[in-house]
Amino acid sequence: MTQTQRRPAAAPAKERGKPPRVLAYGPLPPPYGGQAISFALLTEGLRAGGQWRVDVVNVAVPDWQPGQFTARRVLATLGIIARTVARLPRADLFYLTIGQSPAAFLRDALLVWTAWLLGKPVVARVDGGAFHELYQGRGWWLRLAVRSTVRRITRLQALSDVLKQRFLAIPGLEGRIEVVPDGAETPADVSPKQLQANGPVRLLYLSNLTFDKGYPELLTAAGLLRQHLSDKDVRLEFAGDFLVDPAFFASVEDAKADFWLRVKEGGLDERVQYHGVVTGQAKDQLLRDCHLFVLPTYYRYEGTPRSIREALSYGMPVIATQWSGIPDMITHGENGLLVPPRDPEALADAIAGAVTDPERYARLSRGARERFQRDFTLEAFVARMEESFRAALRVKHRHGRASRSDAHHPEEGR
Repeated sequence: MTQTQRRPAAAPAKERGKPPRVLAYGPLPPPYGGQAISFALLTEGLRAGGQWRVDVVNVAVPDWQPGQFTARRVLATLGIIARTVARLPRADLFYLTIGQSPAAFLRDALLVWTAWLLGKPVVARVDGGAFHELYQGRGWWLRLAVRSTVRRITRLQALSDVLKQRFLAIPGLEGRIEVVPDGAETPADVSPKQLQANGPVRLLYLSNLTFDKGYPELLTAAGLLRQHLSDKDVRLEFAGDFLVDPAFFASVEDAKADFWLRVKEGGLDERVQYHGVVTGQAKDQLLRDCHLFVLPTYYRYEGTPRSIREALSYGMPVIATQWSGIPDMITHGENGLLVPPRDPEALADAIAGAVTDPERYARLSRGARERFQRDFTLEAFVARMEESFRAALRVKHRHGRASRSDAHHPEEGR
């Protein structure tokens, strides 16, 4: 080779015929929350398809409670950021589940900006319903941070149409926000459920037990049902971990004490069973054995609860609140029933209406299974995510900045 000849620069991995490398930043279980389970299923599904190389940064911090900031958590977070920054140069695309609280968002914004400066397409997913609150009613500096950061995101994903419309309150999202519903695994050998003529009716609450997920309202409603449906043996199965919001309880022990006090005051000692966190066969058995899934949530960060998708996959009708993205999952009278938040009387009426009418219950069960198969399978979720990733990779980047001519970025450069 002469001095005037130069060896061509090495082509990126995706140009050498290898699958694109995705740096996926999100939580893996434990703890077994909906976001962590979905992130794990997605990354496993991408790897199984063979079309992507997936490098995972696990952001979960075990034994952490909401509102709890300790030196251990700060050090763990700094380590996570450092590992992510170190891996970004080798990635073809950066995918993250982006935080909805100011502190979590600012942490993630640092990584979005780093990826943008490196010329990496960024796909950000909002696993909840409060992302717009980062902008509305905030100080000018946080609004500026949010506005400028979302302009560096190639594609931002909302879980449902309702949530997409909320998030559009943030300037800069028009043209780069899309709806990608979550998915769940399809259980084997499932058929529509039937109510037994003389057997017990089992209600399932499968979620973290935080106060504003609505378990107090469910216990109150169960007490009302005990009084008004004395001929029905209605039982409640609670499964999930107690997570404490300091706005309600000072400790996990206080939350558990409050739960069991409500059980006793409602005369429900013989009707309530608490299973703790369930996974695998134990979770599968609960979903098969129970008749109604009940989630009267008004949780601030609620999106489209994973537990609802799981219930639908087993043909279990859902009774839930008209809250956040839930109306995009449950059509009242077709695959479940919707009630107002914080209304135990309406909740009790809805439960009674379902368990005292076997024909109506059977229709709701068939509708639940059909809705899951149409919209919420894991295969459909992974396919939609792959489509989103491919669209993001098509965006041309020059000097770490998206081209102004790209159709996906109408606001860039304004």
